[in-house]
Amino acid sequence: MFVPIECNKVAFASSFGVATIPNNQTKKTREYLNRIQHISVREESGQKIVKELTGREVPILLDPTMIITKEEWDKSIPDNKIIGEDYIFCYFLGNNPTHRKEAQELSESTGLKIVTLRHLDEYIPRDESFGDIAPYDVGPAEFVNLIRHARYVCTDSFHGSVFSIIYHIPFISFNRFAEGNNSRNSRLDTLFHNIGLSRRFNKNIVDEMLQPINYKKVDKRIQELRLFAHNFIVQALCLEDSEETQCSKENEREEHVICPKEKCTGCEACASVCPKYAITIELDDCGFYRPFIDNALCIRCNSCNRICPINKTPIVYGPTQAFAYQNSDEIRFNSTSGGFFNALANRIIDEGGVVCGAAFDSDMVLKHVFADSKESLSPLQRSKYVQSSMNGVYKRIEDYLNSGRKVLFAGVGCQAAAIRNFIGENENLIVLDVVCYGVPSSGLFQDWIRYLSNKYDKVQDVRFRDKSYGYATPNVRVIFQNGKYIESTRDSSIYAHLFFRNLSIRESCYDCHFKSIDRASDITLGDLWSINNYYPSMDDNKGTTVAFAHTKKGLELCKIIGGKEIDTENVIKSDSAKMVVNVSPAKNTNGFWKKYREDGFEAMASLYEKDTLKNKLRYFLKNTMNKANISQFYYKYDKQRKLKDQK
Repeated sequence: MFVPIECNKVAFASSFGVATIPNNQTKKTREYLNRIQHISVREESGQKIVKELTGREVPILLDPTMIITKEEWDKSIPDNKIIGEDYIFCYFLGNNPTHRKEAQELSESTGLKIVTLRHLDEYIPRDESFGDIAPYDVGPAEFVNLIRHARYVCTDSFHGSVFSIIYHIPFISFNRFAEGNNSRNSRLDTLFHNIGLSRRFNKNIVDEMLQPINYKKVDKRIQELRLFAHNFIVQALCLEDSEETQCSKENEREEHVICPKEKCTGCEACASVCPKYAITIELDDCGFYRPFIDNALCIRCNSCNRICPINKTPIVYGPTQAFAYQNSDEIRFNSTSGGFFNALANRIIDEGGVVCGAAFDSDMVLKHVFADSKESLSPLQRSKYVQSSMNGVYKRIEDYLNSGRKVLFAGVGCQAAAIRNFIGENENLIVLDVVCYGVPSSGLFQDWIRYLSNKYDKVQDVRFRDKSYGYATPNVRVIFQNGKYIESTRDSSIYAHLFFRNLSIRESCYDCHFKSIDRASDITLGDLWSINNYYPSMDDNKGTTVAFAHTKKGLELCKIIGGKEIDTENVIKSDSAKMVVNVSPAKNTNGFWKKYREDGFEAMASLYEKDTLKNKLRYFLKNTMNKANISQFYYKYDKQRKLKDQK
């Protein structure tokens, strides 16, 4: 507190020493942490403490003893072999007798004497008889040398483990503390996890000690972490306005990469965790949401890399059970299929919760928004064949959960996975995703909306799965602000046709990481076209939902809502193949995007959705069938025929 508030303060690889802060100290700890401009820690529990108390995402750095190399340690501490023969070095701070027993077994098996340092943390009477050599005149230099020249090291100490790693000594690292809510093992656990090394102990010390360590791999990872720590301290100490500091040179380094561009899903989780707000989400030249990094602000904390669902695939849940569901006729008419989402959302709101789903704003831009009343649910219903913006959604969900409210999140598979990575497991969070064909370009959608608005009137709504002519009849209805609408025309169908021809789909969707039966979500929703195979009386051409429950929570909700169990494997095969199978890119996809980028939407549409006489006749025939109430019987028959063919 003696440092002025305006002075730049840096915490480098700090350790709290405990897994949680006592309740009577949290207020002061929060106050002190908020005075420090740049915080880094050396264990995951410390990272969690800072996040809980301040809301800040802070990086985990190597312990300072590992920042410098073995060669640098050798220069600092002269080589002076203390023990003239081969030995096992035991460095125990705890008083666990089992650890001594294991070390003794290793000694008996190898024939090597034990060198130990006694009574380091407390006086332990039984240690008087433990070990063969027990020097007392040991300072830091002698301590490092005892590890440097040991054949094996047994320790429950963090730095005993660190110097064993630095000097490539075979070692075993025991837990000094019991596991629990306030365990102090986190620093060791984090270290071993970050460098890709196990704790090397499974109750057979001789076998484990003789297992070779791939130090080449470990050293490579440590070198990466050293560079990461260097970048943190350079960034933290720089003067923002100086063009001649090390920081300005550092800002010229190669741009940080979150995940491969072709795999990016546009979920926006990376931007939500960036502590420096260095990541913005913008539309690329094909109209897809992508992260763009301000290299001058990026501190290489890797928070974005860790949250990315491509880099860190969340746990999937199962076994999955399918349910058939139908809501009331009125609800189903305004829903894509059977109205399951509406029923579940109403239940969450009745329990004081909030619902997060995709809705068009006044400019027809699709965004994830929140609803906490039944009256505000309607815009979240129905399928929208365009990718939504998730700006600000992750932290708002976290805030609602922290306040004790339930949250129902509905999105596509990659968004559900990103939510799981950001929030983790939370009893009050229900994650719902849909059987996804793929996500088309948001920029392309906006261009289509502008084209329609300029030609007709401002677009007020688009109903991709309009049920005016029955559930089985494919129909896109575009509604304008003046009350008029168009359907079964080239203009109303351009966007959907490009999508279902696999032209306008995001590149990552062709190799989706999230298509599987068991999923990161609690429930997955899809269309149940084959309802006649299970409950013929429900086949009314008004829509039926198939709900796949993956978790115990999801299973209970499906039963509470009133779903009827059906065969999971059969329904995936007949109705929901896209739950597990990727779409393939069209042969002319590259040419399509080239035309769109270079010549714009209308030129591209004229080439790929030609306004020919043949197409005009096709739309005229479809419109006539719809108005004459013929199409619903034709398409329903066609759906049933296709289902029989699949059998």
